[in-house]
Amino acid sequence: MNLVTYGLEGRWRGAIASVMAAGFLVSACGEDNTLPEPPPSADEPNVSDTTRVELERVYPNLTFNQPLALIAGPGPNDALYVLERPGRIWRLSDAAPTEETARTEVADARDLVDSGPGEGGLLGLAFAPDFDDTRELYLSFTETVDGQLKSAVARYIMRDDWTVDLDTRVTILSVDQPAGNHNGGQVAFGPDALLYISLGDGGGAGDPFNQGQDPSTILGTLLRIDVRASTRGDAPYIIPEANPFADGSDGAPEVYAYGLRNVWRFSFDEDGTLWAADVGQNAVEEINHIAPGANYGWPIKEGTRCFASDPCDDPGLTDPVFEYGHAAGDRSITGGYTYRGEAVPSLRGRYVFGDFVSGRIWALSSQAPYTATQVASNTETDLAISAFGQTHDGELRVVDFASGSLYRFTETLIR
Repeated sequence: MNLVTYGLEGRWRGAIASVMAAGFLVSACGEDNTLPEPPPSADEPNVSDTTRVELERVYPNLTFNQPLALIAGPGPNDALYVLERPGRIWRLSDAAPTEETARTEVADARDLVDSGPGEGGLLGLAFAPDFDDTRELYLSFTETVDGQLKSAVARYIMRDDWTVDLDTRVTILSVDQPAGNHNGGQVAFGPDALLYISLGDGGGAGDPFNQGQDPSTILGTLLRIDVRASTRGDAPYIIPEANPFADGSDGAPEVYAYGLRNVWRFSFDEDGTLWAADVGQNAVEEINHIAPGANYGWPIKEGTRCFASDPCDDPGLTDPVFEYGHAAGDRSITGGYTYRGEAVPSLRGRYVFGDFVSGRIWALSSQAPYTATQVASNTETDLAISAFGQTHDGELRVVDFASGSLYRFTETLIR
């Protein structure tokens, strides 16, 4: 089985040679190339005829080992936290990002995290909304217990010196992973102060474990639970009463939405819209607006295209708001944020996302009809976009898995 062909199946398929040399190979592949050709990717040169948006490296003297996330959080000097896939967390200051800036190690969980081979590792971090009172944070990662790979979400306490006390672990969720890919892994608190968790379909090509259309499993879903100290009591979490399957009769009570293949990064806009980028298999990458109880179709559909059945026009399935194909070399979507900052006015109000394999970045209109325009005219061809980050003041950062570098957007007027 050739792991670097077009049919490579998994979140990190088609990664550049330097990434694969680091051992970050995916674990299964599929060769279904019979789907109709999807719509072509957007190829406009920039967001405007009068502006040029480019990327500028920040922290130019710092590189990270396979970084997967950058998260604004509590701490001194507008603290930003960078997650490395093998298990380390670093704290940075956002006060002067273009200067040589010292980084501080917050946690070293390399002995806990199972980061490969496959798509596992330290995948997500979220600070509790009541952090000032509880000092609690949540980590999402893969680990191997008695020979079984598991996706875990655990609660920890951060010490007064801004390091994580790994001995304070309280496991919130733990689920067996039947394969080494499609682990999802983001955790984030919504505007409702509830914890949202993305989990992939369990891996393999074409959902061989039949997870996507089974809401009784928590794989292939987006979850929502209540972990607030003021409401959970002695339990690790409780089920929000408004969850679509809260009584457990038609699905797992934790499930918020299902029919998802492998959501790689989701985010909330200021109006509460939940954007989720779902990685496709061989033909279509998609962006969804997540609604409670909605079924997003995988593996019946890949994007708007029939995948496991034809016809696939079930009115109970929710289509993406935007999709793009692989014809232009794009292969694996990385979700971002709706830009609400001030530094790049032409991006304001647009959902910014990218592709891990092609290194291209787009800005998507926030309302129908949804259209995407390519941005960052100087994007490097070997940029492997593993995540976008949002700073305390709403500016965006781009995380490059391949080089371990971080970037920000700049805008120049064209005269």
